[in-house]
Amino acid sequence: MKLTLLYKGLLLVSIPVCFEIAMFSVLIGLQEQVEREAERLDHKRQVNECVNIIIRDVARVGVMKKRYRQGVAETEQMLPVLIDNLLRTFSKLEGLIKDDPDLLRSVLLSKQAVLDAKDEFRNVRTDLRKAKSVDEVNEILLTSRKRLDAALASALNAGVLDLANKTEPGADLEKNVKDRHQITLLLRYALWASVILGLSLATYYSRSLTMRIMRVKENAARFANREPLLSALSGDDEIAQLDRALHEATSRIEAAMRKERAILENATDLIFSLDDDLKITSANPSAEVTTGQWAPQLIGQSFTSLIAPDDASLVSEKLRQMVASTNRAEFEVVFLGENEEPLNVAVSASYSLRDRSFYCILHDVTAQRQMESLRQEVVAMITHDLRTPLQTILSYLGMLRLGMLGNLNEQGNKLLSLTEKESKRMATLIDGVLTLEKLRTGNMSLNLSRIDLFDLLDASAKALELVARGKNIVIEIEPFESIEIEGDRMWLEQILINIISNAVKYSPRDTEVTIKGRIVDKNAEIRVQDQGPGIPPDDQMKIFDRFHRVSATAHKVGSGLGLNICRELILLHNGSITCESELGSGSTFIIVLPLPASFDEG
Repeated sequence: MKLTLLYKGLLLVSIPVCFEIAMFSVLIGLQEQVEREAERLDHKRQVNECVNIIIRDVARVGVMKKRYRQGVAETEQMLPVLIDNLLRTFSKLEGLIKDDPDLLRSVLLSKQAVLDAKDEFRNVRTDLRKAKSVDEVNEILLTSRKRLDAALASALNAGVLDLANKTEPGADLEKNVKDRHQITLLLRYALWASVILGLSLATYYSRSLTMRIMRVKENAARFANREPLLSALSGDDEIAQLDRALHEATSRIEAAMRKERAILENATDLIFSLDDDLKITSANPSAEVTTGQWAPQLIGQSFTSLIAPDDASLVSEKLRQMVASTNRAEFEVVFLGENEEPLNVAVSASYSLRDRSFYCILHDVTAQRQMESLRQEVVAMITHDLRTPLQTILSYLGMLRLGMLGNLNEQGNKLLSLTEKESKRMATLIDGVLTLEKLRTGNMSLNLSRIDLFDLLDASAKALELVARGKNIVIEIEPFESIEIEGDRMWLEQILINIISNAVKYSPRDTEVTIKGRIVDKNAEIRVQDQGPGIPPDDQMKIFDRFHRVSATAHKVGSGLGLNICRELILLHNGSITCESELGSGSTFIIVLPLPASFDEG
């Protein structure tokens, strides 16, 4: 039977209680029986007393009868009193034996005999008063004596005397006393039996409970020592549930530890644990491979011995500062790999106050740093080796355009225009690359100011008015309530010019580019909508990537950097840019910029 600890405890209490209830029910029944027997004995005693009184009074009446015959004066007064007492005793006896018809009949006959004796005494007394001689008196007394003897004999008939024998309480009284003694003895036995039963059940229950708790304790100790657990307890009580939960938790933790070991063993990053003295206490296989030392060789070494001398003091200072703050620390140092090969590593360290240990993860960023160095070299090359000569070429082309170097024929002018166009395209590409590099490295600074949004949109639209007029495209700014934003006007205008110029570039002739402004959730929202061919869904998430070109518009001239630069500049303003488009229905570019902190819509 599957019982919880609560029900087992209730069962432990209920069994002795039920036993005691049963025993006391039996004792109460016996006690009631004894009480009924005592009442019966008391009834017998009262009947016996009444019969004895009757016998005594009848005997006294007989004595008084003789004295009355002898002429004693006081006898005449006492006989009526005795007879009246007899009658009252008979009346009491009648009430005691009214439920026994046979005895009641005998008592009524005796009572009638006493009444007859009373009448006889009354008649004798009357006759004696009328007697005129001694002989007549003697005759009356002799006659009355016979009748009185007969009456008194009837009063003490066999039924009354037999009643006296039947109501003798001697044997019944002894039995009643014996029954009471047995009840007392049985009560003692029941009490001892209840105590023994309760102690036995409590001992069994506590022993079973203790053994089960010790089983759980043993499993907990085995879990702590990473030893196999004993089999789970049977049953459905709380201890069994706890033991099963411990087994389940152990299984999950072991699975998690296996995964953790697999991650540590297969991780490409270097993972170390250090003690308070910055000595290595464990290392993963990647650390062994990178350092060229086995884990037993690494354990006990100072962690700073694996760091370049110039960075060793920095590492020691950073780690010891963590003991007080218990915060994570991230920094970059030069790590000495196999054969003391220098490696650039990004260190992510944390400190456990409970374990009093440092946990360090070293990520090799040598390749990234080499790429950054190469990128910087490329930027420098673009700046010095491409941009400067290109500016010189553009200057010479301008001189040719002005005729300062002589007049060109028609073919020469065509070649000059083509050269100017491609040179300007190259210059735009170089400027875009340099701008992106500044944004990526965080070297771009913003000159923030309050700007009226409508004025900003109007200036950007007017900058493209001639281009739009060439395709008979109208740039329409829908009126809206005054909105003030905060940002770098030059860069925001550059962003809008780029977006609007794309809308004009990809819109067919004789169409319209619509610009809207509004406030949405405490942000300024700008929507630039064109009537171009639209952008395929697959390209809508990629158009803001560097050098990405929509396949349907690849024939259009462009560097593929404009939208990427726009996104980076808008992110620098804590804003966002998205695109909504359907093929054949045009595109809408949505720019969201935060309003100034002091802006109040109302």
